[in-house]
Amino acid sequence: MSGWGFCCFIDNCSLIYQLIMNTQVKLSFVIPFYNGGKYIRECIESLYLQDIPKNDYEVLIVDDCSSNVDDISLIQALEAFYPTLHIIHN
Repeated sequence: MSGWGFCCFIDNCSLIYQLIMNTQVKLSFVIPFYNGGKYIRECIESLYLQDIPKNDYEVLIVDDCSSNVDDISLIQALEAFYPTLHIIHN
């Protein structure tokens, strides 16, 4: 499924489309997220351990109004560490 096909189901589809189209990345990982703090760190870190050059891809976390503030804080901390990681609040 293309990134745009996924975006049609969320409110911020134009924002995600702009992020994807305004970068020079070759690959975008779009991860839907809702209160998944138990798994998100491992998911993000496993993506950044790939053999693909880090500047060739981005990771877009689409938060669907998570209620756990600690989960969002964790993603924001990782966002500061990984420059191609972006969180989008739906």
